[in-house]
Amino acid sequence: MTLAIASPVGQRRQLGWGLAWAAAFAVALGLYLLRDRFPWIAAYPTAWIIPVASWINATMGPATDLLFGFTRSITAILAVPLNLAMNLLSQGFQLGDGALAVPRRLRRRRAGRGVSPA
Repeated sequence: MTLAIASPVGQRRQLGWGLAWAAAFAVALGLYLLRDRFPWIAAYPTAWIIPVASWINATMGPATDLLFGFTRSITAILAVPLNLAMNLLSQGFQLGDGALAVPRRLRRRRAGRGVSPA
């Protein structure tokens, strides 16, 4: 069995981070309370705004146009086995005039009665 000894180094680290967060909160609160005296605190300069949203839209527009047909073709390819399985297992389908019809539900006998439902 090992003996756990409290380390003052770990406690100092936790205290340091707590003080850092407390100082950051105090600075933010001080700037909030002084927003009437310094107008640059409340109004962000429009010259400093980076137009990242327009850059993303300009890049994604052609990328979407390029990949749209590709993704739709993958969807169509994956839909074929899915539709086949759905029709075979759940909904039922007919091939031709009905000679190869697969029923929608296979009827089972009720447990204990030995009689199939009508």
